[in-house]
Formats: sequence, structure tokens, C-alpha cells
Amino acid sequence: MFSKTTEYGFRAAVFLCEARGRRVPAQEIAETTHVPVRYMSKVLQTLTEAGLIESQRGPTGGFWLTRNPDELSLLDIVEAISPIERAASLPTGQESHHELLGPLYDQLDDLASVAINKLRATSLSSLMKQNSASDASRSEPNRMAAAGMVANGAAVNRMSTNGMSSNGALSNGASSKGASLTGAGSDGMATHAAGSNGFAASHANGHHGAETDGHH
Repeated sequence: MFSKTTEYGFRAAVFLCEARGRRVPAQEIAETTHVPVRYMSKVLQTLTEAGLIESQRGPTGGFWLTRNPDELSLLDIVEAISPIERAASLPTGQESHHELLGPLYDQLDDLASVAINKLRATSLSSLMKQNSASDASRSEPNRMAAAGMVANGAAVNRMSTNGMSSNGALSNGASSKGASLTGAGSDGMATHAAGSNGFAASHANGHHGAETDGHH
């Protein structure tokens, strides 16, 4: 809908609005808005001639807006570079064509009117407010994602700590149980040894008594 020159004019105006009165060299405007320097210089010259921006040469020179961003609309930029043409009359200039082409050009004129009104209602300051709102909305998901990562990390660490404690308790329990079983086994072996010793002592005493009785 708009020419490339008009689009570059939009870019330059938005950038100078963001500069907030700072005098910006043409090269910086061109590089920041991704426009060839020579092309941007012509666009800036056109906007200067229209009275939308001013310039000053020299080491501390540059370009800046002549109006408050609240008072400068996109329509001002369009009219300075390439005004929107209204289809108020048939291009052929012949009334005989009105019946055939009249409804078409009526619609085109209505569309041009809508575009003009929209551009007039859109100021540079309103665009900057929209940019600020978009930046805030983009940063919110990042903040939430970062908070989620921290929370997940804490949960993982907590689970890991609990798992290590549980495993340690199980290991200690198993060690205690093994020690108990080992002790029980040792006690059983000692009892068995005591029984064996008693049986051997009893058997030996019985045998010695029998021999004594036989001698008598």
C-alpha cells in the first residue's frame, strides 16, 4: 500500500521519537533502521523540507523531531512523502463510464478514506506505548519460565536429598539387620559349642564312672 520511501520515513520518524530529542546522525539512523545511508539521507531531506524534522551539521549535529510525538501522526509522514490519492472522480473523465466503473471507484475512495483516518489517529507516541507494552508482555513469560526453572530445580534437589536420606536409612537398616543376624549366628554357634562341650564332658564322666565301678 505504501511505497518503500514512505516506509523508510516511518522507520526514521519512529527512531527519532525513541531518541527523545537527541540529535542523531543520518548514518546512525540508517544503520539502526536497516536502510542504505544514501537512501535514508534523501528520506531525511524530504522530512526536513516538510518541517517534520530539523537538522544541524557538524560533529555534534544530527536530526531530531520538530514536534511533540503526541502531535505527529503517521499521516503527516505519508503526506510529506507520498500522499494518498482519493478516487473522487473517474480517471477517464467520461460520464458514460460512470455506470460501469462508478461503484468500483466509490469503494476505492472509501478504502482511501479509512486509511487516511487511521493514519491520522495514529501518533508516534501511541506506537511507542504499544512497543513498551509488547516488551513487557514478552518479558513476563521469560520471568515465569525462569521462576519455573528455579522451582523445578528446587524440587529436583529436594527429591534427590530425600532419596539419599531414604537410601541411607535403608542401608543403615540393612547393615543393622545384618549385624543382628551375624550376632545371632555367632550366639547360636557359641550355644552349639557349649552344648557340644557339655555333651563331651558328660560322656567322659559317665565313661570314667563305669570303669571305676568295674574295678571294684
